[in-house]
Amino acid sequence: MNLYNLIELLAEDLGREYQHWHHYLTASTNVEGFHREELSEFFAEQAASEMQHVMQFRNLIMGICARRKMAIPFHEISITVFEDDFTGEPEVKNQVSACALLNHALDMEDLVVSNYVQRIKDACEVQELGGEDEIDAKYIELFLEDQLTDSRADADHLRKMLKSH
Repeated sequence: MNLYNLIELLAEDLGREYQHWHHYLTASTNVEGFHREELSEFFAEQAASEMQHVMQFRNLIMGICARRKMAIPFHEISITVFEDDFTGEPEVKNQVSACALLNHALDMEDLVVSNYVQRIKDACEVQELGGEDEIDAKYIELFLEDQLTDSRADADHLRKMLKSH
């Protein structure tokens, strides 16, 4: 693992953040049922939060790449951002069931939580290289800890919402 490999993995994480934003935005307009208004508002708020994550990831990647005069690996994002589903499986089109939308969101959050745990391990491995890599990798580690905390809280909140279903 080196810093550039870590940046490439962060670009993949950024692609997933775009996918989450897209899911929440779509869910905010597609949700149907008894609590549609409240859930639509919840999904819209989550979409705004995911857009903040997108901006944070882009700023992190672009900042490190600019500082280190590295190529920015955003070519991956244009391919993966709007795939049907973050797992590569076709998403059920026009999902409108609140439970289906919330379960899909929970699956996405659980996946990024595990990805961020791995990515933190990757950042720690890069820190062992020392020098400038150590500095940038420590910065990435701290950034990912915040992302991990946010995503874990979101997953726990979704579990509470789904508890009665």
